[in-house]
Amino acid sequence: MVNSSQQLLRVNLYVWLCLAFALLYFGLAHTERPFDAPIGVVASVIIAAVVSVGARTFIAMRPRAGEFVHWNRVFNYIDSVLVAVAIWATHGIESDLWLLYFALMTFAALYSTAHSKRQLDVTIVILTLLATLPHQLRPSTALQPAVYARLLATHLFFLIMVTDLARRLGEDAEARNAELVRLREQMASSEERARIAREVHDSLGHTMVSMVLRLELCLRLMDAQPTEAREILQVEIPALRGAWNEARDLAFHLRPWDVDIAANGFVAVLRERCRKFAERTGLIVQVVASDDRIELRQDRAVGLMRIVQEALTNAAKHAQATRISVTLEAAHDGTIVCDVADNGKGFDSPAPDSGVGLSAMRERAAALGGVLRVTSAPDRGATVTVTVPQ
Repeated sequence: MVNSSQQLLRVNLYVWLCLAFALLYFGLAHTERPFDAPIGVVASVIIAAVVSVGARTFIAMRPRAGEFVHWNRVFNYIDSVLVAVAIWATHGIESDLWLLYFALMTFAALYSTAHSKRQLDVTIVILTLLATLPHQLRPSTALQPAVYARLLATHLFFLIMVTDLARRLGEDAEARNAELVRLREQMASSEERARIAREVHDSLGHTMVSMVLRLELCLRLMDAQPTEAREILQVEIPALRGAWNEARDLAFHLRPWDVDIAANGFVAVLRERCRKFAERTGLIVQVVASDDRIELRQDRAVGLMRIVQEALTNAAKHAQATRISVTLEAAHDGTIVCDVADNGKGFDSPAPDSGVGLSAMRERAAALGGVLRVTSAPDRGATVTVTVPQ
């Protein structure tokens, strides 16, 4: 699984390659023809470029994607200015360093909104004019006006066209990925409904049929053998309560979470659901989050919530646990790690998927682009760990 931080670091590798090429170009250009700027200005541009790319890479390694998107816009404008100064220093419209804008604007097209991309287009057009016009104002370096206009128009046309194409391809890829996630979520939901239907038929349905038959027998015995009828009721009333709790478990699984999560945030809804689960089951459920502001994309938030509720139900029904802890943490690699640990009886190896729904949880985690891991030992409880992209 390739997470967002790894993707950003891969892109930053190309930014570093562009910087290395620019340094090589500076060296070769200076041997062919003196710079139009003092050597101190050129050295300052090089140092500022190294600092900018280094800071961009550092921000990309941090876990919060939103933070990177914000800073990425800042770095785009800083790097645009640095490239413009480099173009000015290396002979204006005749400089080949304008090609660096292709890398810069493609990077912006991938990780910026359409509006911010258009703003950057305008900024680069203005910076290109500012970097090249001074050479046209000096007779010793000026080109024929027609030649300058042709070169400038060619540069800007292909620069904007190619980066707009990159933006369109990026949007198409995002749409395809969103559709794929939606289809996976639908498949996971269909499989979960089928599993719940089997549980209703095999467990709750059989229990209800058995109770109906026993209560009918109780009705026939009520007058002739009241003692036996009373004994039947003493057995069936707890069974009816158990069936009711099982029905509530199924309703818990079928609850639509997306509205609550959108309104209140993922961590708040997780705490509230765990609190209600604890009230209903009598278990102690503790929720610990590294940050109450942790947010996930809507489909991932709903999917992770369903995995947690499945793990809670399994611990209550099969593990004979008295305490469950749910831990949520934003990892440095841009993923969310959630642990559901209980103090139940545990087991040597994972129980059959049909009994505790491990297969359904693994499939749902995979559909979200994540992984699920179960660790346990006899009399030492079990821990379900799920890792999903943020």
